[in-house]
Amino acid sequence: MPQYDVYAMGHAVVDYNYDAPINNLTLLGVQPGVMNLISPRQTKELLVYLGKHQGAKELGGSAANTMTALAHLGGRGFHSCKVANDLNGKAYAKGLTKIGLATNLNLQPLATGTTGECIIFATPDGYHTMAGHLGISQQYSTNEIIENALINSTFLFVEGYLMHPQNSQKAVIKAIELAKKNHVKVALSFSDLSIVKAYKQPLVQLLKNSVDILFCNKDEALEFCNTANPHIANSTLTDYAKKYIITLGKDGALLYDGKNYHHIPAYNTTTIVNTVGAGDTFAGAFLFGLTQGKNFVESGKLASLAASKVIAKRAPRINKKDASTIIAAWLSLHSPA
Repeated sequence: MPQYDVYAMGHAVVDYNYDAPINNLTLLGVQPGVMNLISPRQTKELLVYLGKHQGAKELGGSAANTMTALAHLGGRGFHSCKVANDLNGKAYAKGLTKIGLATNLNLQPLATGTTGECIIFATPDGYHTMAGHLGISQQYSTNEIIENALINSTFLFVEGYLMHPQNSQKAVIKAIELAKKNHVKVALSFSDLSIVKAYKQPLVQLLKNSVDILFCNKDEALEFCNTANPHIANSTLTDYAKKYIITLGKDGALLYDGKNYHHIPAYNTTTIVNTVGAGDTFAGAFLFGLTQGKNFVESGKLASLAASKVIAKRAPRINKKDASTIIAAWLSLHSPA
């Protein structure tokens, strides 16, 4: 049996969560609805401007959200990332360990620099905008890959944000090569519409014969397939991905298991507070389901339940208590009548 269910790679940032009317974002120089990469100085100035309105400060990063879901649901995970030897970086390393994840941060000395930061604005419609800098995470490279942990995992999970910058792309390519040589399955998330727009060709190269499962949302799928027609996107993705999941928000998710399509409905929640982390959590729960021997449909139902829990709360990830509720609800779906 592999030591880890999932070995993940991703940029590490500390999140600051805010509520913000969407018209205010433009005034702040932030483009609504996407990830805005700004300098550390601009990030600091924005945080100073926001002042007392600063929201909860938490561990962030797309892959970290995915791995948090996996760990809380009971999975065994290893998270590879890069933080600095500053207060945020030390807190980040301790946070991953507290969640129950193994990490390279406990195996390698933390470098001098600044840990990445991300300001997340949740607008009244439940959607989100992000602005921040990668800090020392821009230096993420092959040095952060712990080969023994990777080759002793069932899945390698890669977040699309690692398409930027170039050195992290090289790390992704090396990790996938190691995975393929050692029969480790590869899962990739597009992560954000801006990544698909800026890095379509590198993503195409990664997908061809390298990726076993692709995670994306509807907008990312349409952009990648250069169409406004969801049906065309569905059929086009089969040319690139062996299997894939397209999350559809309130309309649930479309799964392609390599042979058949399956639609998983969204689970109703009374209030949509924040959609940040919903797709990440979906991926973590889905991979947990697969590593427990469940099929695409069973794993999709678990993932949909987990995503519904995230969008009903401010934090972009589930906790232990949430996980217990999710597992109980999921098991009830399969209980004999």
